[in-house]
Amino acid sequence: MYKELYDSNGFKYYVLKGFEDLVELLRGKGVGVVVYLRVGLLDKLVFKLLGIPVYICGDRVILGFSVGSKDPGVPICGANEYGAKAIELGVDAKLRLYSLKLPRMLALPLSEINRVAKFIVVGASGVVINVSTAIFSRRLLIGLDQFIANPLASSIGFESSIIWNFVLHEEWTFKEAGLNKGVGERLKRLVKYHLASAASWASQAACATLLPAYLATPFWAGQVIGVLIGFALNFLLGYIYTWSWSRLR
Repeated sequence: MYKELYDSNGFKYYVLKGFEDLVELLRGKGVGVVVYLRVGLLDKLVFKLLGIPVYICGDRVILGFSVGSKDPGVPICGANEYGAKAIELGVDAKLRLYSLKLPRMLALPLSEINRVAKFIVVGASGVVINVSTAIFSRRLLIGLDQFIANPLASSIGFESSIIWNFVLHEEWTFKEAGLNKGVGERLKRLVKYHLASAASWASQAACATLLPAYLATPFWAGQVIGVLIGFALNFLLGYIYTWSWSRLR
């Protein structure tokens, strides 16, 4: 699980395989130093399911530690005879840990599950905005042929939710993701979000038009069904392609 390294002073450093660069954090700081990553219950479960070799101590994964030359290479958990000094790493280390077993595209959402939860909450609120705006727009278009009014109202609802979701993702979900906040970069992400949501728009417009026409369902029901069909795809493409692609490099 751990790789053993030495220095000229006789100290021993143990770092998790794949994290050999962490020795630079330990070097020169004496013995009893611990480098760790804070994890939750879901992380522990996924680590076990994926077979990621980690030493878990409470809510921490021990990524590296230093001991004296004659001491056993046992991970330091909490206080010890040296008075352990702790160095906590952030989400980038968790991404690296998941990437030991998974492609980075899958490892990234798992490494920031709180952000995924925010993304889903925003998406759910967007569904409400989408459907309510589409229903209101459809009422304003009474008198038009349903093959014109329905896709038009559906598209208005779709666009309203896109703008709503985009603003919330920029200012809440991905606010601390280290993304460029310049106007030009935001506009690029807005365009990418529209492209990522194209399939979702197509499913909404099709269901809102064809289901009422051929199955006599209410307009709102067709819109809801279309939104739900496109929700999963919109999540995958929106989360990864729009806001996370640059972070996967």
